Amino acid sequence: MVARLASDYNAAMKRQRSTSRGRMPRNSERLVALAVHLKASGSRLEDGFWERELDLLLTKLLAAGNDEAVEAALKLHGGRVLINSINFEAGEEKAEKLVALARQFGAGLVALTIDERGMAMDAGRKVEIAKRLTDFCVQRGMRPGDLLVDVLTFTIGSGDPSLKTAAVETMEAIRRIKRAIPGERTL
Repeated sequence: MVARLASDYNAAMKRQRSTSRGRMPRNSERLVALAVHLKASGSRLEDGFWERELDLLLTKLLAAGNDEAVEAALKLHGGRVLINSINFEAGEEKAEKLVALARQFGAGLVALTIDERGMAMDAGRKVEIAKRLTDFCVQRGMRPGDLLVDVLTFTIGSGDPSLKTAAVETMEAIRRIKRAIPGERTL
């Protein structure tokens, strides 16, 4: 049993190092040990579950509420990180800081279709903001593929008559963005 645990642990650590350019986040070894322990506890879950779970534990999606916290987290994480999120709700200053951090640490960005006027409701505005966000990031050294554009939608089943076309507008915006911005990814 001990030999099998050691083998699982070593294999997991080797896999994590190979996917994170040799850098390990501070708590990765504890997470790997936990995943190996849980696997060894006799779980009857399908093959590969713990490997997938471990990969999820070691992949980060950082909330971008505080620039200093984002920077500290980026310094700790050894793999590719997604920063959630960039938008123009408060103008371009905060977006500028997040793009700089993403470039410095090789992170991707979730880009929300929100600008100074608020969340875009129709396909045209969603595409306009997505283009603006993409141009903004590309001008600062990022690639369109580093962005995941979240075109957002309002609650469809709310009963609010003004939102009855929200789903259609969102789907149309995704279609237009894919056509207008080669390499762009959408959520």
